[in-house]
Amino acid sequence: IGYTGQNWSTKVNLTNVHARHVQIKASDGLTTQNIGGLVGWIGVGGGDTWLENCSAEDIHITGYQAGGLVGQLVGGRGCKFTNCWTEDVEVRMTFLSYASGFIGSINNGAGSKLVDCKAPARVVYLDDKTGEIKTNYRGEPYEPESEFYGSCGGTDIVIETTTGTTEP
Repeated sequence: IGYTGQNWSTKVNLTNVHARHVQIKASDGLTTQNIGGLVGWIGVGGGDTWLENCSAEDIHITGYQAGGLVGQLVGGRGCKFTNCWTEDVEVRMTFLSYASGFIGSINNGAGSKLVDCKAPARVVYLDDKTGEIKTNYRGEPYEPESEFYGSCGGTDIVIETTTGTTEP
């Protein structure tokens, strides 16, 4: 799913939706954003938005605001993820960006929750130009803010009773 919801009124409800063996290679990793293994962009302005028992596995994506499950989550009325997981995720990026093996970027996570979710045990962040491990300006490997998201602006997302990373 490329784009779903909107900032003001649409609700998104996905149950038992699974993506496997996904490869998204845009023509230009520098300007391509909101790339996700299952959903690229979710706008949750309508509230009561949720994903339940959803997963993404063997995901290979290029871009920024990129995540194994969701590329970007936008809106301040909350989205609930229950029993969702990802595994075997590769994110290629041109520059340091908001990326993770689960949700790439959260723009105002107010009211959003992850319940009994699993972050990937295997996730790799690569430089799109060289194929090497992506590093920051200090030469250290890229690390997202959390195992569940690359960045979270505004209010942090609430992570409840998660079971940690999935087993390889």
